[in-house]
Amino acid sequence: MSKKGNFFILLFSILLSIFLFFSIKEGIIHSDDYVDFLVLGIDSAEGVNARADSINLIRVDFSKNKIGILSIPRDLYVDIPGRGKDKINHSHFFGGPELTCKTVSNLLGINIKYYVELNFPMFMKLIDEIGGVDVQVDKPMHYDDYAGNLHIHLQPGVRKLSGYEAMGFVRFRKDYMSDWGRIERQQVFFRSLFNELAKPSNFAKYPIIISNISTYISTNLGPTDIVRISLRGASIFKYGEVKVGHIPGSDIRINGIYYTIFDKKDLRKVLKETILDI
Repeated sequence: MSKKGNFFILLFSILLSIFLFFSIKEGIIHSDDYVDFLVLGIDSAEGVNARADSINLIRVDFSKNKIGILSIPRDLYVDIPGRGKDKINHSHFFGGPELTCKTVSNLLGINIKYYVELNFPMFMKLIDEIGGVDVQVDKPMHYDDYAGNLHIHLQPGVRKLSGYEAMGFVRFRKDYMSDWGRIERQQVFFRSLFNELAKPSNFAKYPIIISNISTYISTNLGPTDIVRISLRGASIFKYGEVKVGHIPGSDIRINGIYYTIFDKKDLRKVLKETILDI
């Protein structure tokens, strides 16, 4: 089965399971293990020679009914196998999702074999197809990048964000918190997105969502893991426990280029709290 075909099954199963968990009791499906995979946001529609604009490690623990989500700063200064020290998001540019998986595996000491990657056109299409997402905007957000055709103008309050506005919300980092604020907003947004998808009013839209966005996604998850993740994922979000964290660090400049460096002790602590001990 092709990677895109696998993702079609994954997306369909996830959306279907959101409907199913309203009518099944927690604990119907049992498993005694977990699966780790990366979710990569790509800054190019084609995905060729593209950087990973966002990197998140997700662990779905079936036996404990828990999900852990660890956000990894895109400018993190790490060793990329075969390339040396560089920003972690450049690993995708050099070797695609496979090299990013290997880089993150070496960084965290976890064998990560699987990935799901999506680009901005897919992301915006999804949000528009479900009619937008209600998100709490905590402050005024204004930024114009004419070269990149990115224009962000959001006011504080609960806002129904369109696909384009949602893309701006999760990408915005032109404030004093920079990438750290962006990571927090991404976590806020995706919780809001899951709540939106769980609304019964969106069930009828699922076939359209699937047919329109499946061509923008790639994954190497196999059919068995796709079914397991899908059947339990939405149920865990509603009935189980979800832990969210990010790798802390500080920004430095090396040869005129900004990087994020991390403390190994801090990394081990957040990894333990978010992924290993969920």
